[in-house]
Amino acid sequence: MPFPSGAIRVEITPPNGDPVLHGNLWDLTHDGCCVVVDGQADELVDSNCGLTLMDPASGSSLEALALLEWCDDTIKNSFCGFRFVMPVQLPSGTFLDDYLPEQPSQAQPPEDPAPVP
Repeated sequence: MPFPSGAIRVEITPPNGDPVLHGNLWDLTHDGCCVVVDGQADELVDSNCGLTLMDPASGSSLEALALLEWCDDTIKNSFCGFRFVMPVQLPSGTFLDDYLPEQPSQAQPPEDPAPVP
C-alpha cells in the first residue's frame, strides 16, 4: 500500500555528480523500495545511487546505497525501483520498522511427535 503523501522523503544522489533528486517513498521492503521522484530519472537505471530516507515527523534519517533497477516515467515524475546494495537489507530498530512487512522467521524442522502410549 502506498505511503501517505510526503510521509517519508527521499534524496537520491546520482553517482555521476548530477544534482540530488527528491521524492517520496511509495513502497518499502527489507531489500528495496519504490520512490516517486520529482522529475525524470530514467538515465540513472542500472546505476548505484545514494539514498537518504527521512522522516519529517521525527527528524530521523537513514542512508543506503541502492541500485536503480527500473523507472516508469510519467509526465511530471518517475516511479523508481531500487534494490539495496549497502546494507543489503534494512537494519531493524529504525524509524522504518513500522512501514516494513514482517520478515518470515527461519523455518525450523518439525519436532518428532511424542510417542503414543
